[in-house]
Amino acid sequence: MSLFQSIRKKAVLFFIIFFLSIAGLFFFIKIKSGSTTQTNRRFSVFIIFFDGLRHDYLSDCDKQNLTQSNICQLANEGVIFKKHFSQSRLFSASLVSLLTSAGKNTHGMKRENLQSFNLAEDKILTFNISDTGFKTAVFADWAPIIKKYSQKLGFGHVDAKGDHEKRFRDANRWIIKNNDEYIFALIHCKVLKKIKNFKLNDYPKKILRYYYDEDLTEIDVYLGRLFGLLKALGKWDDSIIIITSARGVGGPLSRSTGLGPGKKFPVHSRHIPLIIKPPKVLNIKSRKIFKKTLLVDIMPTILDMLSLDIPENLEGKSLLDLIAEDGES
Repeated sequence: MSLFQSIRKKAVLFFIIFFLSIAGLFFFIKIKSGSTTQTNRRFSVFIIFFDGLRHDYLSDCDKQNLTQSNICQLANEGVIFKKHFSQSRLFSASLVSLLTSAGKNTHGMKRENLQSFNLAEDKILTFNISDTGFKTAVFADWAPIIKKYSQKLGFGHVDAKGDHEKRFRDANRWIIKNNDEYIFALIHCKVLKKIKNFKLNDYPKKILRYYYDEDLTEIDVYLGRLFGLLKALGKWDDSIIIITSARGVGGPLSRSTGLGPGKKFPVHSRHIPLIIKPPKVLNIKSRKIFKKTLLVDIMPTILDMLSLDIPENLEGKSLLDLIAEDGES
């Protein structure tokens, strides 16, 4: 064998080994990325965020309630938290608590703190979800708050105008447009919208309850349309759907209008509903939970359900283990 043939043979052998090494590296990366994708559960997330919803004025569906049939449907497929609390009477502060798991021990962020609100993006739910490819949107009627905080809170699409009918219609259209994507959408609803908060004490309790039930019945109809759309698109079983509230009710409906010690934030102003319908694949049974939970627990719970990393030093804790237990707790 000549020197030329020997060199040629070694060169061919070298290139074969080189290409096999490159192929092995790509195969390893593919397997590694595949295993990572497999561990990250992907579901769409829908939060129906009320303003002013009292926990015991929202049927828990022990008995059929025809005026809240769609909320009952969600409750019958989800988990009902009977002792869930907000930390603030300010809507904007509760919104921040929901999306950042902040404000556990201070009755929520104060108005002056909101003006300088500036948390790291990894401590905000929407940024954590957006980084994994989710489309995010908020549909609300509190335009001044949305203009101030929507960018800081990480929403990609903002719709801050219109009544409940227009809000749900716009949300449904946005969902259809992004049907092929994983979605995180927050839809704001308000009961007693005809009455300004500081005017509640000017109305008798019976009149307030009438307006309250009227608004809730109207919203339930729009929720039915949203739920029907999710089923038609095949997203119902693969979605996390949450109903909760920024705060309870005030005035005569709070059963406490005093301003003395212990009455500045009465129980019916902070005791709020929480219903979570998990994705079907998690195989979580519908039930009631009587352990105390807080608004700040929602962010880590959603991240936990999605198998995403939960940022350190959050004030809330994930409720997934509690939800997954059998029987009432």
